[in-house]
Amino acid sequence: MTLYEKLQQARSEEDVKDAYIRSVKDELKLNRADVGWYQIRKALQARNASGDFPPVSFKPFEEAYKTLTEKLQPMVYELGFLKI
Repeated sequence: MTLYEKLQQARSEEDVKDAYIRSVKDELKLNRADVGWYQIRKALQARNASGDFPPVSFKPFEEAYKTLTEKLQPMVYELGFLKI
């Protein structure tokens, strides 16, 4: 059943929230044991977009990721990430 169909059957605001949450969980496969950071980040971004919860800031992660990228980029061949 699509999100649209679930929303058509909603009888209350809680039903709408439940349908939206279920669609995000199904789309990102969050009910699996091997959930990764990508899926968690996308779920948190969807949660931020809903406006129902205090927003989660990704700024510290993005800054740390940028710093790590800058350190590793010159050494991709040396560390064996790519082969010549």
